[in-house]
Amino acid sequence: MTPNNLIDIHALADGELHGEDKSQASDRLQSCASSRAEYESVLLLKQTLKQKCSAPAHDESWKSCRDRLDLIDKTKRAETFVGKYAWALCGVFLFTIISAAVFNRTAGGNVLNAADMTNVVSGMSPLALPSASGPSALKQWMNKILGRAPVQIEPQLQLRSVRQGWVNGRRAARFDFVDQKGPLALVVLEETDGVEGAELFGKESKYYRSQMENNQVLGWCEKGYGLFLISPRSIDELVPVAERLRVNRSQ
Repeated sequence: MTPNNLIDIHALADGELHGEDKSQASDRLQSCASSRAEYESVLLLKQTLKQKCSAPAHDESWKSCRDRLDLIDKTKRAETFVGKYAWALCGVFLFTIISAAVFNRTAGGNVLNAADMTNVVSGMSPLALPSASGPSALKQWMNKILGRAPVQIEPQLQLRSVRQGWVNGRRAARFDFVDQKGPLALVVLEETDGVEGAELFGKESKYYRSQMENNQVLGWCEKGYGLFLISPRSIDELVPVAERLRVNRSQ
């Protein structure tokens, strides 16, 4: 019995032959004992499997498999979409971020919350004091740290220490002075247009006042800078100091 004849015998037992092919295979069974024996063994095997083997209950397994295939299909569709439009999506996100930044800047988004003043002060690192002395030399040195901050230093203010840091990407510095009434600190923060959570104070409401632990805080905004005096003194005592520090006193 050739391999082709063997295939035909199995196909006949499985009911897969029709017409002339079926007739030829059936004739071969009559003339070939080995073909007939193979045919009968295949039929016996099929009958035994049908009697002895029960079909497994696979409803839950098939459902799980089908759900898994659906999930894989969804994942592939998502990956295809992202891969196809990745540059466009990145452009949209970048445009959104830039638009938000521009909106915050133009809408006065650089506002300091008065409650964050403690974090602003505590997050700074000390700097070495300048070698030159005098208000003019000190002002030039301050400009190197913060740019042209609108503040003028009086001779009676003696600088004792300086700390520098960053607040949301903006430069900040704290200058600790001593005058005839004791210590006080000046905190300068660039790109600050207002103070949230502080009470407006003074003539024409040009100052902000709040508290930080046991200290009074008197602040004002000028030329894109926020300036804050911090001291245990009363607000009324800090206002004259602020007036002398401000460059544009008439405002």
